[in-house]
Amino acid sequence: MKSIRTIGKRSQQFELEVLEKLKGRVTGSLHRVGYPRVRMPKKAEFNAYLKTLGFTGDVLLGKDKDGGFDILWLLPLGSKPHRPIVSVQCKNSLYDMDDGAKSVNVGLMSLGMHGRLMANVHVPCVLYNDYLFPEKVSPKPMNFVPLGLTDLSPMVNLLSSEAI
Repeated sequence: MKSIRTIGKRSQQFELEVLEKLKGRVTGSLHRVGYPRVRMPKKAEFNAYLKTLGFTGDVLLGKDKDGGFDILWLLPLGSKPHRPIVSVQCKNSLYDMDDGAKSVNVGLMSLGMHGRLMANVHVPCVLYNDYLFPEKVSPKPMNFVPLGLTDLSPMVNLLSSEAI
């Protein structure tokens, strides 16, 4: 994935690669939101699709008209429409805190249309086509979780049979 970094035309490929890597790390359901948007160019069609994920209002913000979403991970907890979601924004670039915050803002407005929840139970993440280490990530408070290529590495079971 690192070889396609910053090539704008490869952003879709980056999303697909991230989705494939996430499949091996998470439980629940993963949804690449940009893909249905391509197949459903009408606002009503796209919002009907989002309603199947638990959204209760119209979500169609930003220039891409995808609600500010790349990948949504519906956790295997709760039920629609009261189900927590992790939103993963894919950035085919090096780590940049300000750029990540801009990407997350539209998604946060859209997440406000999810369910009938009065609490902020959704987790916005930005996954960079970069390796992130503690000394590289800003110590400032952020409105998202910064992720990097190392976060996509295969899971290793660290629990021993004695701990279970």
